[in-house]
Amino acid sequence: MSAAKPTAKFRSNVAALEDERKYHLADSDGDPLERSAILNRDSDGELAECSSLTSARKALLPTAAACVIVLACLAIVYSLYFSKAVMLPIVGAFLLNFLLSPVVAKLNKIGIPNFVGSLGVMFVVVGGMLIALLFAYQPATRWLENKEENLNIVGQKLQTLRQPLDAVQQMSDQLEEIGAKKTPANDESKNVADSTKTSGVTLGDEVASRTSATVGTGSQNPESAATEAQSASETEEEGEPVKAVIPVEVQQPSISNRIFSTTGDLLAGVGLMLVLVFYLLSAGDRGLEKLVELMPTFREKKRVVELSRAIEESVSAYLLTTLSINFVLGLVIGIGMWLIGMPNPILWGVVAMLLNFFPFLGAAGGAILVFLVAVISFDSIAYALWAPGIYLAANLLEANLITPHLLSRSVSLHPVWLMIFFVVVSWIWGLGGAIIAVPVLAVIKISCDHIEPLEPVGQFLGR
Repeated sequence: MSAAKPTAKFRSNVAALEDERKYHLADSDGDPLERSAILNRDSDGELAECSSLTSARKALLPTAAACVIVLACLAIVYSLYFSKAVMLPIVGAFLLNFLLSPVVAKLNKIGIPNFVGSLGVMFVVVGGMLIALLFAYQPATRWLENKEENLNIVGQKLQTLRQPLDAVQQMSDQLEEIGAKKTPANDESKNVADSTKTSGVTLGDEVASRTSATVGTGSQNPESAATEAQSASETEEEGEPVKAVIPVEVQQPSISNRIFSTTGDLLAGVGLMLVLVFYLLSAGDRGLEKLVELMPTFREKKRVVELSRAIEESVSAYLLTTLSINFVLGLVIGIGMWLIGMPNPILWGVVAMLLNFFPFLGAAGGAILVFLVAVISFDSIAYALWAPGIYLAANLLEANLITPHLLSRSVSLHPVWLMIFFVVVSWIWGLGGAIIAVPVLAVIKISCDHIEPLEPVGQFLGR
């Protein structure tokens, strides 16, 4: 049974008992035994009951806190899942604001207002995105339109790789036949198989012949049997006219039509994100000024400004460095594809830059894509292997040498938490979540590193 809540009478009794103890302590004249006896007095067990209630509540606090944290996490995941159309553009807008705000600030220092600087920066960003899409859209859609033909070509060319495996399999079969000759039972079964093979009669032929002998008493010709079956069906229908069967062929919409039909939400989200970025860049430090005004003391105002500047500088440096690394990686891979004669090298540079935002899976997926296209484009399979080789070599060089050197160790993320966060955010927000998962986790870690109560969380997320 649960313990009842203390009543007003109970609280008044406890207060009276405390007053009585204080009074007797004042009259104890410093006698240790008497003071100890007074301190250990208990009025009808009321203080003992109050103490037991307090200890029981303290024991339940960790469990209650854990339950509250779990419920809060589930509520956050649920809310983020169903608010994807709104939250994804907002988070993307804040990330782009962290990335572009240093550029607008530098333009402001040379006398360009925030509004004009933000407008120019957004014009450059949108123009760059449109140019990249212009170069990548047509080759991608053309390849997808002919995907069945292209995959058939890949399958035919990859058959040459099976020849060594077929030779090994044939050799294995021959060894099994040699071993089977050592047993008479196998010899007998082999002779039966040979005799069956020489007679030219298979089991399927025998079954077919027996079936035709049983059924075909009056109709040896299949065409006559079909005619009789048709006449019988017409007789059963009692003279009703036979309806002609019209073949129906379902034509699938083209890739371009499917893309345009599914990009409405995408364009709306991108448009909302760009508008939010523009307003955030134009506002500048107004939000920070409003936050500083809410702080009661000068020390807290100074702390808020320092903390905000530190987080903004660290996040901006991380995002700018990451974007620069991905851009250079795409440029190197595009040049490599051009040198070996791959079609549409600009497309593969853009693909490499975007796929590098996907941890662990981007490099493998890009290598498979360029290998398939290389097999279609080149006659030699050995020469086609240059494409995935260049792709993987550039990614390995970037992941093991360039990125660790340019990004400080304080920003490095633990691979386990990175993969878990990537999977969860991708499940919640789809492809857009997969693109922003790594930057968002980096922002969380940097913010925790600069906020003293959350420093253990930042250390937990790091290597």
